[in-house]
Amino acid sequence: MAEEPEDSEILVGKWDCPYGHPGQDGEAMKCAGCGAPRPDNVEFYLPSDARVVTDPKATAAAKAGSDLICDSCGSSVAAGQTACPQCSAPLDESRRQKVTEYTRREDAPSESPRALRQREEEAPRRPAVRATNDAELNRIGRAMTTHTILLALLVIGAMAGIWWLMTPHQVTLTVANVSWERTVSIEEERTVKEEGWVVPAGGRETGSYSAIHHYNSRKVGERSVRCHSQGDREKVGVRHFRCHSGHRIQTGTRRYACGTTNLGNGRFRQNYCSEPTYSTLPCTHDCQEDQYGYVACKHHCTEDIMEPYPVYAEKHKYDIERWFDLRVDRAGAFDTDPKWPVPDLSPRQRVKARSETRKVTFTDSKGNAYQLVDPPPDYWSALRKGMSCNALRRRIGTLVDNPVCH
Repeated sequence: MAEEPEDSEILVGKWDCPYGHPGQDGEAMKCAGCGAPRPDNVEFYLPSDARVVTDPKATAAAKAGSDLICDSCGSSVAAGQTACPQCSAPLDESRRQKVTEYTRREDAPSESPRALRQREEEAPRRPAVRATNDAELNRIGRAMTTHTILLALLVIGAMAGIWWLMTPHQVTLTVANVSWERTVSIEEERTVKEEGWVVPAGGRETGSYSAIHHYNSRKVGERSVRCHSQGDREKVGVRHFRCHSGHRIQTGTRRYACGTTNLGNGRFRQNYCSEPTYSTLPCTHDCQEDQYGYVACKHHCTEDIMEPYPVYAEKHKYDIERWFDLRVDRAGAFDTDPKWPVPDLSPRQRVKARSETRKVTFTDSKGNAYQLVDPPPDYWSALRKGMSCNALRRRIGTLVDNPVCH
C-alpha cells in the first residue's frame, strides 16, 4: 500500500447491495436491508455529501488496508482478520479489494465511477442529443452521397455528349461549285518633301535652315544652402522611468484538493496539495535614457545654379521618291482554270504582291453546305460540279478530311 500523504482526510463512501438495497454505508460490512455480506466485486463510490471520519478508531480501521476477499464464499472481510466471519475459511492476504487513485485537477476533478453514473443519470437528454447528432450526420452523409452521384452522372453525361458530337460518321456529299480568286496589289512611286538632319540616299536637297537640335545645361552661378535639410540629431534631454512594471515575489501558499484514493474498504482518502502564491510589488528602481531631437544645421554648403540652353544644327529640306499603295486588281471565276489579272501599269507603278484563294463548296442531302478553303491544288483542280463524294463528318458540322470524290 502506498504511503499515506500527510495532508489528507478520510471520507466514508457508499456501496450498493446486489439484492436491491443501494446506498449502504461504507463502514458497514453487511447490508442493513437484508443482512447480506459485502460481495467481493463491490464497487465503492463517493457521494457529494460524504462525511469525514474523525473518530480515531474509525480512522485506524480505514488506514488498516483494503478489504480481504474470502476465496470460499466471496465475502468482503475487514483488514486485520485471519478467518472469514461468514464461513470460517482462512483468508489469503493477496486477495484484496482494489485500491484506486483518482487524480484530478482543481478545475476539472475526476470522480469515482459511481459518481460519474449518477451524474449521467441526472442528464438523461444526452443520449437523445447524441442520437439526434447521429441522425443528422447520417442525413448529411446521404445528401453528400446523392450530390456526388448526381455530379458524377453530370460529368459522365457531358463527356458522352462531347464524344457523340466529335465522333465522325459517313456522309455522301455533292460538289456544288468550285471557285478561285486571284489578286494583284499595285503600288505607285511619288515624289514627297521631307526634312531631316541628314539627307538620305536618293534624296535631293532643296534648302536648309538652322533649328534646335537638343538642349545642354551650363553653370550660371552658385547659391548657399544648408548641408542637411533635416538638421543634425543631438541630445536634448534625459527621460526618467521605472525599470520594471513590478517584481513578482512569493507571498504564501495555497492548499487545494489534488486527488482522491479509493481505499478498497468503503472509505476514500481526500488528498490535498499546496502550491506557492505570488504577488507583484511595484518597482522601486529608477532608470533613465537619453532623448534626441533634430536641430537646425549650422553648416553651410554651396550648390551650382544650372540653366538649359539650346544647341542649334543645320536641318535639311529635300525631295525623295517613296512607294505608296495604289490599288488591288482582282480576277475570279467558278471553274478550275485560274488566271492572274493583267494590270495596266504606268512607268511609275509596279506590282507589290500577288495572292490566290481556292474554294470548293459541298452540299449534303439535306441542303447543308460545307466549304473548303485552299485545299491542295491537285485535289482542287480535279473537282467538277455535280461530283459525288464520300466524307467523314462530325455532328458539330465539320469535315474530318478532304472528301473522296469520283
